[in-house]
Amino acid sequence: MTTWLLVGACLHASLLIFLPPRVAAAAPVVILLLKYIKFLFIRQGLLRNPAAQDVHYGRWSTHLPQPDGSYTNVPSDREMVIVVLGFRSSHPQGRFAPGCPEVGKVFADMWDDAQAHRDEYGYLGKTASMFPLETDCNNAMIYISYW
Repeated sequence: MTTWLLVGACLHASLLIFLPPRVAAAAPVVILLLKYIKFLFIRQGLLRNPAAQDVHYGRWSTHLPQPDGSYTNVPSDREMVIVVLGFRSSHPQGRFAPGCPEVGKVFADMWDDAQAHRDEYGYLGKTASMFPLETDCNNAMIYISYW
């Protein structure tokens, strides 16, 4: 991101050399205004939200195959379960979307409860919060827990 900021600063400096200051200053203001208008259109549902592409809403689970690649009716014949729990906001406001802080609090309360009832639930532990960096929206959170 630093490189893009430097490239933008150089382009803006070159605009200041060739154009009057008011015209050169208008470029970033217009770009910011266009981004804000796009945000409003996405928020109102007038434009498709690119962050919500390929999102499966609701609860989902997976069935892992046996070592030979076959599937059985029993989810596992072992006594350890690995749960990958994640949250991704596809809202145009990202981490500042309504409800995101509440999700973080619910996750924290859930892990505190699992820790408090470790023997009853069979909870073994979890990873720290992981934030994937390859998403363009950068507003996802993942935990891996062991039961």
